[in-house]
Amino acid sequence: MTEPAISYTYRLRPMGADTTLTLLPHHLKAERGAQTFKVPYRDIGAIWLSFKPRGAYLNGYRAKIYMHDAKTITLDDTTFASFFTQERQGPKYKAFILGLIAHVRQANPRAQIMGGRNFWMQAATIVFGAVFAGLLPVMAYMTLAAGKWILGLMFASFAVGFTLWTWMFIQRNRLRNLRDGVPDELLP
Repeated sequence: MTEPAISYTYRLRPMGADTTLTLLPHHLKAERGAQTFKVPYRDIGAIWLSFKPRGAYLNGYRAKIYMHDAKTITLDDTTFASFFTQERQGPKYKAFILGLIAHVRQANPRAQIMGGRNFWMQAATIVFGAVFAGLLPVMAYMTLAAGKWILGLMFASFAVGFTLWTWMFIQRNRLRNLRDGVPDELLP
């Protein structure tokens, strides 16, 4: 008995068309508007998972699927429901990603299943985060010294929150091979 096909529908941009990805027994089927194409799982060279908050959410996840013919499919765990609102699709996204990884590993054992961000993106995040996290306490000190207590405390609070969130972002996106499984920090 065959298992039912797993599908995932999402919209990356408010004005874009819905994209539906379906896991078939031997192919990944992608549909967007009037366009449809199928990719054999053996032709998928890499799947890259990352922690990537978007919009109003502090958590967010993104997957990129790289094919040998240089095509790329990008999907998030959110979808635009209208021009201004996004909806979370965590359980559907997680089920789809884990199913896709299982199919790809079976059809193409050499495919790379990676997590995190590349070195240069991480380095830029670390530098920007460190500079900004260093400037915020200076701003807090300057405003407190000027007698602006509320503004100074706001700067100090934001400095703590920004530093903690940036550290979490960097930790979740450290580059790693996911050959032994996908960690919970890269899935909803």
